[in-house]
Amino acid sequence: MRSGRVVRLTEPSRVPVSTKRRSRLGRVIARENGETLIEVLMTTVLLGVAVVALVGTMLALVISSNSHRRRVRSANESVAAVEALQNVTYVPCATDGTPSYQAALDTLFKTGPDVPVDDALQSGYDATFSVRYLQDRLTSTASFDDDCPGGGDQGVQEITVTIVSLNQTTVTEEVVMYKRDERADCLSEPC
Repeated sequence: MRSGRVVRLTEPSRVPVSTKRRSRLGRVIARENGETLIEVLMTTVLLGVAVVALVGTMLALVISSNSHRRRVRSANESVAAVEALQNVTYVPCATDGTPSYQAALDTLFKTGPDVPVDDALQSGYDATFSVRYLQDRLTSTASFDDDCPGGGDQGVQEITVTIVSLNQTTVTEEVVMYKRDERADCLSEPC
């Protein structure tokens, strides 16, 4: 078996030529293996792009979450409006001189002529409604119209409630409900 000879390169003269250089004073110093300016710049640019992408993704998630929250709240407000209208007494063929369902919505959403503007803005929503009247309850298909039928109120109304958010982004929710006159005399003949 052959044994090899081990040479230690501890003296400067024995350091390989590729890893040494001479200083002005004649001393041999080892070569520094650091990053160049180009490498540092590229790393900084790549990290910057990654951070911008991460921040953009987080911003998109926040906006999406905020939009979803507004839509859910608008849906909840529309359900509250329908419940408020269900609890109001039926108003047959409302005209300018008779009361309508607007008072219930004004109370719920703190709007209307008697409510200060600051209170209306606190609710953040505006509610409007439209009423269509059943034209003839004796037909097999229901048809509704904006005008009260000539034979008088037929005891059923189609009420469309529109909820609009007053915030930065507008969210509109629309619910259609049917309100029936529960009075006993409306069941057999027109009200």
